[in-house]
Amino acid sequence: MQNDLEEYRPFYDIAFNFATSLSKDDAVLAMLGWMKRPFREVSEKEHKHYYDYPDDEEEIYEPNLTDILRNLKESADADYSIAKFEKLGDEIVAEKLAEIKKSHLLIDTAYRFLCAINDELAKGEESALRIDQLATTNPKFPFITIGSLDKWARKKHKIEIFKSPLTTTFADLNRSQQEIEESLSGGVNSKNLHLTLALLVEKFAENNEDYRHKNGTPIVKKIAKLYPH
Repeated sequence: MQNDLEEYRPFYDIAFNFATSLSKDDAVLAMLGWMKRPFREVSEKEHKHYYDYPDDEEEIYEPNLTDILRNLKESADADYSIAKFEKLGDEIVAEKLAEIKKSHLLIDTAYRFLCAINDELAKGEESALRIDQLATTNPKFPFITIGSLDKWARKKHKIEIFKSPLTTTFADLNRSQQEIEESLSGGVNSKNLHLTLALLVEKFAENNEDYRHKNGTPIVKKIAKLYPH
């Protein structure tokens, strides 16, 4: 098994999503364990597309509740059909059938969670779920604050929306406020410089097979000899 550091590839940009509320469907997803992260690492392809076509407002596809449930159900059905067709044995067929039943239970659970959310919202001002008034443009489609959803789900369903209790501050990153300010104001940021160099080395190796290993990673020492100090 490869080391996590070896599998890591530098990203090209970061897209933040600091939304503090969720639609009812996304709240159900969160209770099922599908919580959107507050940031996304942008790929090279996406980064290049954005700068080549800056006026293109095409949004990144994000699957919704029914998309995900349908995909899991259809995948389970397909796996079962393949197992039957290829005669993989009774044990494997039984496992695939069990996965279909799990997908049915997941859909049932999602429906029960949605009913529970609607029931709680129907309490109005007495509801433990708080409505994000700024994000809600149509009362029929309220946005629920994630903080209140977390507290309610913990108490009512023993479900944690924010699963990790760990927190990190600037001090944990071993960078002072002064260093961060200098970086933001255009000062030299060695970490950004190293990242840029890493990307350049990777791109050079990608275009020159004599300077990359069989697994595609750059032969750093060989590339370094091209640019002696």
